[in-house]
Amino acid sequence: MSILTLQPKRAVLDFEKSKQRLSQGVARFTTLGARLRDDKSGSTMIIFGLTMMPVMFFVGMSVDFSRMLTAKSQALAMADAAALAGGRSFQTGATYTLATPPSGSKVTCVPGASLNQNAETAACNYLATTLSQNVVSTVVDFPATASTAEFTVRTTSWVRTPFLGVGEYTGHKSADANAPVGCQTNGWQCQKVVASGSVVAASGGNNDGSNIEVSMMIDITGSMDESDGAGHTKIETVRKAAADAVNILIWDDQTQFTSKVAVVPFAYDVRLPTAAAFTAATGLTSGTGNPCVVEKMGTNMFTDAVPAVGNRATPHGSCDLPASAALVPLTNNKTTLTTMINGLSTHGSTAGQIGTAWAWYALSPNFNSLWDASSAARPYSDLNLLTPKGNKLLKKYAILMTDGEYNTAYWPNGSTAAMTGSNQYLGQNGYSQWQAEQLCASMRTAGIEVYTIGANVSNNSKAFLTRCAGLPGTAGNDASHFYDATDGIKLQAAFRDIALKISSLRINK
Repeated sequence: MSILTLQPKRAVLDFEKSKQRLSQGVARFTTLGARLRDDKSGSTMIIFGLTMMPVMFFVGMSVDFSRMLTAKSQALAMADAAALAGGRSFQTGATYTLATPPSGSKVTCVPGASLNQNAETAACNYLATTLSQNVVSTVVDFPATASTAEFTVRTTSWVRTPFLGVGEYTGHKSADANAPVGCQTNGWQCQKVVASGSVVAASGGNNDGSNIEVSMMIDITGSMDESDGAGHTKIETVRKAAADAVNILIWDDQTQFTSKVAVVPFAYDVRLPTAAAFTAATGLTSGTGNPCVVEKMGTNMFTDAVPAVGNRATPHGSCDLPASAALVPLTNNKTTLTTMINGLSTHGSTAGQIGTAWAWYALSPNFNSLWDASSAARPYSDLNLLTPKGNKLLKKYAILMTDGEYNTAYWPNGSTAAMTGSNQYLGQNGYSQWQAEQLCASMRTAGIEVYTIGANVSNNSKAFLTRCAGLPGTAGNDASHFYDATDGIKLQAAFRDIALKISSLRINK
């Protein structure tokens, strides 16, 4: 599970210097008062009485400033906790109903209509249970943010300052236009304290101390044009969900630790991004300009051995996928990734074993010759190294999403005799699914953590995708790594939950 950390951005009120000056003034007046108290003359007592008036005024002001500082501390704690409560909603995907504030609640909190409305409701429910001393009321709002992965809570509290209220006798100060009832007579009787907590659902970056590489396989076959059960088509929903995951997984500061994502669309085949990549993978030149491939053949079929003679990818004569759906190798360029994802459309049938293979190859250092140096995968040996803080130096993840049966295989030598277990069923489905399961096992052996998402799939596919998923070095069959997305809402939640398990909720400074 991901780790939630919080250190919010704050609108800080600078009371500390004022408090220090007041304390020094009070100390001087106290010393003078002690001297005058011991003086026996009557005039001295009069002077002492007159002197005590400003002393008491300064003491009262100190009390008011102390109240404001206390309220500020409470407001920051409220914003912190509320942002954390909202951030947790990102991880769990749970939906919330706005709770009725208990009797005595001083908080007014109404969720807006933003993309983070569920997080706002979670934050409001937390804040409704809080009570702040000396606070007349607190109004909560949620400032707009640039990303759906970012969430900000702002609290505006009004604190009673009765001693400062005496200032009305020396000069009128108009109350703030938004001051609550009880603070509208003059601008001295209540003071406004503003605090905010801002968190972003994104990988921990330099704070987390690990490099991550993530490969997302996306099914764009014809059935993805069907309804997602929540008012959209599945391809529309997966475009939004995958783009959201990219924004969560890639952090801005890549100076010390990096996060990179690859996207692998598939249908009948997988399209490689360049003619050079096609040549490196197949040993052939792409005379047609359609550099698409299908599964490897031979003894290295279920390995990521370096492409070489006897271990080549198989070219596909007619390229099913358009150039806009070409594989994007590892990159931290959000624009490149989201532009490609947002342009995805549906094509062909479900050769899931090919998508699975290339999701692996995008993470494999053995395939670095296909890409530019900036897209090179880090060596597997880095998976076994630790940072000075004890974190893993590198983590690799594959996210495999499909909405149907794997029903298209090109392996000419496939037979039910070669397959084992529950994959022994009719025809193409058996070959395709069996190949994909072998590839998943090989990925886990190589040190890659595998997550799978089934978008309203059959019971057979659910069982297969569960067997495919799991932690590195395990036998798989890990239900916690399989997501049964029976509708579009759950499909979006699956991508977000996986991204947040990989990442952490971190500070937005």
